[in-house]
Amino acid sequence: MRKICKYCGKPYDGGRDTSACKDCVKARRQTTLGQRVCKACGEAFVGGPRAWYCPKCRSDRKRDQMAAYKRNGAARPLGSVDRCAACGREYTVTGGLQRYCQACAKDEVKKIDRQQSKDWNAAHDYYSARALERKKTVAEIPCKVCGKLFIPSNGAKTCSQECKQKLSRENRERTEKTNKIARNERRRVARQNKINAMSQEEYRTYRDEINQKARENYHKRKKQMARMGS
Repeated sequence: MRKICKYCGKPYDGGRDTSACKDCVKARRQTTLGQRVCKACGEAFVGGPRAWYCPKCRSDRKRDQMAAYKRNGAARPLGSVDRCAACGREYTVTGGLQRYCQACAKDEVKKIDRQQSKDWNAAHDYYSARALERKKTVAEIPCKVCGKLFIPSNGAKTCSQECKQKLSRENRERTEKTNKIARNERRRVARQNKINAMSQEEYRTYRDEINQKARENYHKRKKQMARMGS
């Protein structure tokens, strides 16, 4: 499918589920940094996927946290023993944000990341917006029948139902012409093999049935021609 890259604007050949060329996708995958909006002040800044605050607000929050820590002291001293929030086993505290033992930490953090991703996608209508964006990047192509430029959907090759039917008819005729000789040969061989496997009595019965059917068809055609002439 011919499409237009949403980043560089150049045409490229890609599937329905793409909206950017390979070069732009490769360049963007080299870094996870992007434009983010600070949750505190609303200013735009460059950060990673989990960056919620701009550098200034992040510095202010860290200063407030350090002041609270110095004033109140650590709730759980490093080296103390606590229980895992997932399995309940005891573990040694090595960080202030630690909630899980070493065995559960990886899976539990993945669960949190997946849920946060689902919540964000639902809040921003991500999948509908992505589908619309991909649809907008589809480039116009000429109709296979009339040559008119149109934006294809679902891999369409023609601009209208009339052109689609005409193209389908042409394809059937071309296929019929290509396969007619081979099909007739297969039928002839199958018929000959069937005859060779018959006894003389079976063959006579087989020929009588064919002749009877031919006579019936002949009389039917004769009656039809008589009705058309009257």
